[in-house]
Amino acid sequence: MFTPQSGVAQSRRSPKRGSLLVWSMLITLAYEVALVLVPALRGYRLPIPYAVPIFDTPFVFVAIGVGYLCLERHRVRQDFGSAALGASLWLAALLAAAHILAQPDYPISPGVDAGIAPYFFFLSYLSALAGIGLATQYGGRPLPLSDRARVQIGIGVFVLSLVIVIVVVAVRPILPSLVMRPGRLTPFAISAAAVTFGIVGVWALAGGRKRLLAEDSDLVAKFYVLAAFIWLLGLVGFLTHPYRYAVSWYLGGFARPIGVAVVFVSLLREQVWLYAELRGNLQRLKETQAQLIQASKMTALGTLVSGVAHELNNPLTTISLSAQLLQRQADVSPEIRGRVDAISDECERASRIIRDMLTFARRNETERRRINLNAVVEATLSRQARALELDNIRVVKALEPTLPPVWADSCQIEQVLLNLYSNAAHAMKSTQGHGVLTVRTTRRPEELHVEVTDNGPGIPAEHLAHIFDPFFTTKPAGEGTGLGLSLALGIIAEHGGRMTVANVPGSGARFVISLPLGLRVDVAASPAPEIPSSVQGARILIVDDEEKLRRILRDVLSRSGHRVEEAATGHEAIARIERQDYDIIALDLRLPDIHGSAVWRRILEGGRGMAARVIFITGDTMSPDAQKFLEDAGRPVLRKPFTLDTIQKTIALVLSQPPVMQPEPSPRNADAEIAHMF
Repeated sequence: MFTPQSGVAQSRRSPKRGSLLVWSMLITLAYEVALVLVPALRGYRLPIPYAVPIFDTPFVFVAIGVGYLCLERHRVRQDFGSAALGASLWLAALLAAAHILAQPDYPISPGVDAGIAPYFFFLSYLSALAGIGLATQYGGRPLPLSDRARVQIGIGVFVLSLVIVIVVVAVRPILPSLVMRPGRLTPFAISAAAVTFGIVGVWALAGGRKRLLAEDSDLVAKFYVLAAFIWLLGLVGFLTHPYRYAVSWYLGGFARPIGVAVVFVSLLREQVWLYAELRGNLQRLKETQAQLIQASKMTALGTLVSGVAHELNNPLTTISLSAQLLQRQADVSPEIRGRVDAISDECERASRIIRDMLTFARRNETERRRINLNAVVEATLSRQARALELDNIRVVKALEPTLPPVWADSCQIEQVLLNLYSNAAHAMKSTQGHGVLTVRTTRRPEELHVEVTDNGPGIPAEHLAHIFDPFFTTKPAGEGTGLGLSLALGIIAEHGGRMTVANVPGSGARFVISLPLGLRVDVAASPAPEIPSSVQGARILIVDDEEKLRRILRDVLSRSGHRVEEAATGHEAIARIERQDYDIIALDLRLPDIHGSAVWRRILEGGRGMAARVIFITGDTMSPDAQKFLEDAGRPVLRKPFTLDTIQKTIALVLSQPPVMQPEPSPRNADAEIAHMF
């Protein structure tokens, strides 16, 4: 049910309802006092020809139209209240038409008994008031109806009105008269109407009060209560001074179309509320659609990053291993060694950038160690120094010198800080063209704080609650994705910390990163086991589609005394494995013909124990299927780009382990697995 104010507290609404009740009583009392004290308002005073058609005809048409709108409202809501009110208004309109035709002093109805018309007048009132009572007492109940059922309701109301007319005409001679000369209601009519309308009116108003007090109240019920009050007020005045052509008679007749107009206004107001809600929902739908589109782009970007990472890691591994080989040569001149060191450092930097790309594309497993937080802050400021200088931004550092190390992933913390620096620079540049960026580190009893403060315009109050929401950005289109702060918050949360934001008094914004000190300590890396002399000449098969990478791996391993063979494709590797055994199989996952998992399965099917000698090589584990495969295989993984020490330690570890027979694999279509992996 549509409830625009369902969230308003009961304590805030009750005084308004009490005031409405008080005002209603005061208006009723003032009207009655005026009828009693003002002689001009009493008696048979203002005869107007054709007064009944003048006042009742608009009511007939308005009631029919509003009743139709109520049934149309029911089409959407499928509630009992809308159907009941619509049908009762139709019945009231038809009985009002009968009241017009039953007037005894019009040429269209000569000789009609003067006592018949008041029955139709009161029954029309009673029908409309009963509809209000049904709508307020039982309006929220469901009542599913088809279009055919609504047509049947209309036909039934018409038939019921004809039955009422026939019954009134038939029983009128045996009932006491309702009128007496000169057009005054009889005591029987006054008492019967007072009792009947008193009971129905109290019932309708009680239902309205119940609906208004309910937390899920339909605000249209307020207008229903107002319409019932207007009708009852008109009737009370007429019953107090029951003269035809008196002011109270005119007001009693005029109250009916006013009450129906109030119901019509309630329907219009509801449509306005519904339209406003619809616009809000449409806006949220557009925002959600934009987020889904952005999420789809990010998914595509993740796939692209995975492929780029693999393609970059292959040549990067070759360059890095070549540089490391040159670094280990004793006959390299200092000048050449310096250049080789630079190449090695840049390879490490490129590797870190690729890891950052993968971190952006997905939340990969962090590589945490004990780090110096001040050093990370200094490194990120140094990396951003040139950009800040071009934006005329002065950097102020206030770093506590005795910070203990914190357990964290330095690359991810750098990513968070760089995002904060970039946002601060954008805010200051967009408003004043220059600014001051203050970075402060402090120690608390159980955590370390990093504060990043700018003197820009600050963050609007309405945006503070959404600043960390995914895809929320205040930057112009094309300048921001709205993901930076969301990713930053996720990274800090993964570290067990928190990130907060607040506006600085005066101007600017301050982001505070809190990282727990924790109790975890570094575990000293155990020395690599020495390769037994009996396996110094191990037979090794390198399976990789990159010729230069195979060549550098062959040179590295050959210098360690191993016999190395190469395979550029999966099928070539399978053919070699079927001909002879190998002590080590270095198997890349991505091959030009078949996936590495298919080669692994053929090794398992061979049953010669070589599965315990497999080392997987990969440039990225972006695919969840690839990650699960590596976890299920349970074999060592060399992630590109790797170092010479990593290769030697991994091979030494595998060679030092006794042969283990692998369990037979469950039957499965290898081609289907390959397709699934890709």
